[in-house]
Amino acid sequence: MSIDSRIVGDFKLKEIQIKTRRALRQGMYRIGKDLESTLKRDILKKPKSGRTYTYRTAGGRRRKHIASAAGETVANRSGNYRRSVGFQIGHDKLEFGAGAEYAGFLENGTHRMAARPSLKNTIKAKYKDMRGDIMAALQREFR
Repeated sequence: MSIDSRIVGDFKLKEIQIKTRRALRQGMYRIGKDLESTLKRDILKKPKSGRTYTYRTAGGRRRKHIASAAGETVANRSGNYRRSVGFQIGHDKLEFGAGAEYAGFLENGTHRMAARPSLKNTIKAKYKDMRGDIMAALQREFR
């Protein structure tokens, strides 16, 4: 009799472990999608408060661009940075970032340019929602 209860107890623990891991992955996926969509929307949000300047396109056409100021989310010019934003779910972790080769310079700044911490701003804005997404996923899984 005690052997049967231990086997049933082990099964229940394994089932709880599987459900918990599944819920965490679902919660991390929702967090990643939310962070990605929020950052992409903020990049396109206007007006930015940085310097205004004119540049020429490859076709020779003049265009006006308003850059982002220090501390603001990056302003969109070519769309390369915005397209490179994404997330990846690994083994029990969520990686969120931008893959553009200059993303680190924008996020951390350089000796000639102050930082435009787009990723940090997005995470700060969504931090409270992240906990709620994980809790909602756990509640859905254990109904």
